[in-house]
Amino acid sequence: MLIYNGPRTTRNGASISVDWYDQSRGIILWTLTNPTSNAISVSFNRGQNELGVPPYFFGDAYWGTYIVENSLAFFLTGAPSPMSGDYTSKPIPLALLFTPVGFGLAFVFTIAPKSVITVEEGGFTNDSDGEINTVAQISNIIESVYVGTFEMSASFSALSNCEFIAPCANSPAKSKVACFVTSDVPISCSSSEVGTDITSVFWPSSDVSYDLSTFQNFEE
Repeated sequence: MLIYNGPRTTRNGASISVDWYDQSRGIILWTLTNPTSNAISVSFNRGQNELGVPPYFFGDAYWGTYIVENSLAFFLTGAPSPMSGDYTSKPIPLALLFTPVGFGLAFVFTIAPKSVITVEEGGFTNDSDGEINTVAQISNIIESVYVGTFEMSASFSALSNCEFIAPCANSPAKSKVACFVTSDVPISCSSSEVGTDITSVFWPSSDVSYDLSTFQNFEE
């Protein structure tokens, strides 16, 4: 069962949909579409409400594993490049994302003009009765804009951020990381406005502490 409970289209026309890719194996397919003539950067809230998982931005769960296991993700370190095609087997950019509901790391998909991005996601497995017992939930899709890059040091618990998935990045994770903000967040990601040692509120990385003391506002 796949449900939506929030906006599926951004203010400039990018959209998201989800459907079964292989229901027998519990694999779904996310599809992001940009019908416009301009690239659009988007992220989306998702959850698994039958398991009591509240919505969180895709990528913020288990990023400590994603960045070291099979190149599932990488820290974006500058202005984004337009993306298109299937990213199931390609690394997806992780960036800092500031929104009205919180702050944290998230996958940022910069959809090329008149293009589609698809990503498979597993884990929606059968229960003992052969039924799909997990619901894919979309709460909202948002647009964001790149504003600069931080020198980031992110301290986290391997147990909560990676659970029992191995391997896991060392804590603290140190890297340059691009920063994106939504149009309704009145900040520019500068260190004077953000401050240092702030904590993510996105589940399940709510215990991650970010030191963002060095900010470089360069455009590429």
